[in-house]
Amino acid sequence: MKKVIFFLSVLFLVTACGATLKQSRTATFDFNNKEYTTYIKANDGPFGCIIDLYVNDQQIATGTITMASAQTVISGQYDGVKFDAECAAKKSGGLHMAQQCIIYAKGKKIAEVQY
Repeated sequence: MKKVIFFLSVLFLVTACGATLKQSRTATFDFNNKEYTTYIKANDGPFGCIIDLYVNDQQIATGTITMASAQTVISGQYDGVKFDAECAAKKSGGLHMAQQCIIYAKGKKIAEVQY
């Protein structure tokens, strides 16, 4: 039984992000007369999928989606604006998981991205 649990854990971790350095599509928007471009990068980590939030090519927040917790909320600031990303793993078929994030700027939804 322990071997089966170990195998399933390893299998989940291997398929958690699918591939390293996956990047979501970018979302560009204007806020307070400034243009911002946001995107998410996902990397396979030792315990799950590491999620990074970028604004104007600067990493501002990081979090992890694991087998125990298939969702995370990450927050950071850029140029005095607070950004949040609510990210969750969704089963996309077979053994693969797809991640989806909703990105907010000052509490206002600005993008919904998948990768």
